[in-house]
Amino acid sequence: MNAAPKSVRIQQGGSPKEQRFVLIVDDDRDFAESLQDLLGAHNYSARIASSSEEAMRVLLHFPAQVVLLDIRLGLQSGIRLLDEIRSVMPDILSVMITAYSSVETAIEALRRGAYDYLPKPVRAEVLIAALDKCFERIRLKQERDSAQRELAASESRYRQLIEDSSAVAWELDVRSWTFVYLGRQIEKLTGFPLKSWLSEGFLLKQVYNDDLDVLKKALLTEATHQREEIEIRLVVADGSLIWMRCIIDVQDAADQNVVHGYLFDITDQVNARLQQSRLQNQLQQAKRMEAIGYLTGGVAHDFNNILASVIGFTDLALERVKTGDVESVERYLQEVRNAGEKARNLVGRMLAFSRGGTGEPASIPLVETINNTLRLVQASLPKTIKLSLERSTSEVKILMDPVQLQQLLMNLCINARDAMDGPGLITLQVTDAKPYVNECASCHRSIMGEYVCLAVTDTGSGMSEELLGRVFDPFFTTKQVGQGSGLGLSIIHGIVHEYGGHILVESQPGTGTRFRILFPVLRQLADTTESEGKNSIGVVLIEDDYEIAQTYVKALQTAGYSVVHYANTTDLMTHDDVMRKMQMVIVDQSLSEISGLEFIRRLRARGLSQPMLLYTRDVNLLDDAASLQSHGVNMAIRKPELPSSLINAVGELIKDIK
Repeated sequence: MNAAPKSVRIQQGGSPKEQRFVLIVDDDRDFAESLQDLLGAHNYSARIASSSEEAMRVLLHFPAQVVLLDIRLGLQSGIRLLDEIRSVMPDILSVMITAYSSVETAIEALRRGAYDYLPKPVRAEVLIAALDKCFERIRLKQERDSAQRELAASESRYRQLIEDSSAVAWELDVRSWTFVYLGRQIEKLTGFPLKSWLSEGFLLKQVYNDDLDVLKKALLTEATHQREEIEIRLVVADGSLIWMRCIIDVQDAADQNVVHGYLFDITDQVNARLQQSRLQNQLQQAKRMEAIGYLTGGVAHDFNNILASVIGFTDLALERVKTGDVESVERYLQEVRNAGEKARNLVGRMLAFSRGGTGEPASIPLVETINNTLRLVQASLPKTIKLSLERSTSEVKILMDPVQLQQLLMNLCINARDAMDGPGLITLQVTDAKPYVNECASCHRSIMGEYVCLAVTDTGSGMSEELLGRVFDPFFTTKQVGQGSGLGLSIIHGIVHEYGGHILVESQPGTGTRFRILFPVLRQLADTTESEGKNSIGVVLIEDDYEIAQTYVKALQTAGYSVVHYANTTDLMTHDDVMRKMQMVIVDQSLSEISGLEFIRRLRARGLSQPMLLYTRDVNLLDDAASLQSHGVNMAIRKPELPSSLINAVGELIKDIK
């Protein structure tokens, strides 16, 4: 590994972006490789695909901006592939290349959206000139889009300030923690006179103790010209607490010790969020109890069988006691014990479904967990409905609470059961990870990337397009009053998206319904210690927020990594031996002492060559590829909202380094 990376991988929302990357799609391998060598000599990075299918696979991971596309790919059509690429990635520019040149084909290619058309043989200077035009167009579009985003953001901030009368402008001297200026609206919000707020240190006295460190860190970080937005609580005149959103803008004045920003009263919004969270927990608990009700009939049958076994073998043991047959008594008592174990396991599964709150996410084998749940599911189904599981060949793992996976599976099967009036079949199928390019049926966001799929298919009556559009609405149900709450699919929506998944639904009246649950694949070390006899990969995490750090550490350890956490850079710089034996460094950009970017630069200056992963909330920094590369960053991502996002980024970076 070199001391600094050759290029920087930048991820926003899971999709990598890089400059000057070209995909060559041509079934003539020699010709494609000659183009690849030519482009490499002109500082382009190129990949080769020999077919339409291979091209679409490569585009999932390779951030190409231009595609050089042969109009004929064996028996396949390059123009058809052009249509497919543009339907999924409309911003990619395509240049058609062919030995079968004609006016008709050129017109057709350009009509379908090709940017240019070059006949074979292609002269080097002509090809490079065409690519230069492509990337000049891309650059101009990026500048235009950036200007439009900046204008929209500016207008949005202006509208917010005008429309929200509770906005309070302020300027603060961080040396004395005294307001230099403060809007008079603060008197109405807090009940304290403006004169009190302008006195030295009054702010620190009114900020709730648990939020003091957050405020100080944000205000001091502003000295590095990073815009911050935090939420804090203030103690008002009557002794109660109000929630304030504090926006700290970049200060461009000569006096860097004076920072400025705006305060917004968000007490109502915070209370609404808390209420929504409480209601969501109540909904989940209600659904668990509804599932328990569904299970009761089937479980009673299992318990009767267990009790019959206990009573029968106990009677046999009592008879053998009279005859002194100790060996038979021991055998019968063992059967009684086995029946007791079955009863205990059954009760345990019931309690798992009925317990309140959310569980702890863990690395779990999907197929094994589903298989262990099927007995409980089968107990809730009538004898006329059969349950079938088609397993995948690999033991894929996902990051999820196993109890919530069981609840999700139970709700899907109960929903399928209710869709079948009489005999029927419910088929569960787990398929290995593969790319998906779809729109989620419940959150309606675009799906791109690799997911493992759990499909639940029934032979019921199916649904119309109108019903499909409402199936995830809370309390919407087609059942009669008293036959269900209508919470099942909305609960499934909440569980799936809590762990970064998506849902696809296919149904037509009279043909049954198929729900496909897409789970992000947990990219982790696959039994490295056992299969290769090596220790797990060591990771250093630098994160000064304790709660966030503990979440990331636990997720990384669950994924098989060995993690060392440091809350500040000072401690870490004194442990040079720790740094040099670890294989990866993960750094938060918003550290209290120095920025994560500067810390990585210092590590590179000391000769450390490990992969460096930076995460940040600053979108502008993610767009600054030159700065990231010059500081030695291998990959930059948005600060993960889900631990699985961090794990997948680490997996991608390790795979690239290897």
